[in-house]
Amino acid sequence: MLALQRGVLNTAPDLATLNECLIRRNVLLREVKSGNQARIADLKAFETYIAGQFGPLITNTARWHSPITQAVILESLRADAEQILIQRGTPSAADLNEASARLERFFKKPPDAAAREALQKPNLILAALVVGYLCAAIFVALPCLIAPLLFRGGALVKLLGIVFVNRDGLPASRWRVTLRNLIAWFPFPLLPAAFRINEFSPLLVGPCVVLLAAISVLLPKRGLQDWLAGTWPVPR
Repeated sequence: MLALQRGVLNTAPDLATLNECLIRRNVLLREVKSGNQARIADLKAFETYIAGQFGPLITNTARWHSPITQAVILESLRADAEQILIQRGTPSAADLNEASARLERFFKKPPDAAAREALQKPNLILAALVVGYLCAAIFVALPCLIAPLLFRGGALVKLLGIVFVNRDGLPASRWRVTLRNLIAWFPFPLLPAAFRINEFSPLLVGPCVVLLAAISVLLPKRGLQDWLAGTWPVPR
């Protein structure tokens, strides 16, 4: 999405500017709700600027719901923009000029320049998380799902001298062991999927994933994945 946002700077810079303004506006809104009343004037200026500067964009159904807009601006932020337009309406020229001047003081530069600068800053932490996630998916999760189909278990199972059996004590089928590993790795794609809802969903999903892992640790003889898949780990 960051690459796409940088690409539209040349073809549709207003999308990048609106996205940056909506993000900053949400930060200000949280500060005001937490009791920082000094931010109310800045919050009002952002909302006035968004309604006055981007009202035609928001009301342009074809462009507002286009794939490019949906890719650059999160759905939750687009909903915020629509709500701001409803609440603020069309500001007067004087109000818009005053809001624009306040935003320039806030950013210490024009809003479009601030948006361009924000997109050009590399987010090394996010990049490291993405690379780490992809490496785990390719080199850990995928082999864990393929190995049971081929060998009824992966390298770690062989090294630890473990075999999975069913309730009759017979070796579990490849499909059952694969199901067990699939259940174990099911929480893994929840975090990136949560970002598709809104930017705060991972804050709820993350603790749930940690809780599931903790429960499995507290059940060392037979974890949740074994309970659900109907398998038992026993010495080989």
